[in-house]
Amino acid sequence: MPTEAQLVGEERAALRRVHDRVGTSLAERDFALGAVRALAWLLGYTGDQP
Repeated sequence: MPTEAQLVGEERAALRRVHDRVGTSLAERDFALGAVRALAWLLGYTGDQP
């Protein structure tokens, strides 16, 4: 099972992907946004279940 620190790292990496408008396609950014939302929920940052 991943640690909280590992999940936070994954969430930050996905956020960088969401904001990378030059090297990332729209589909990749959408996928990364889904990952951000899921990780934020798992980490307790939001109550909005993905």
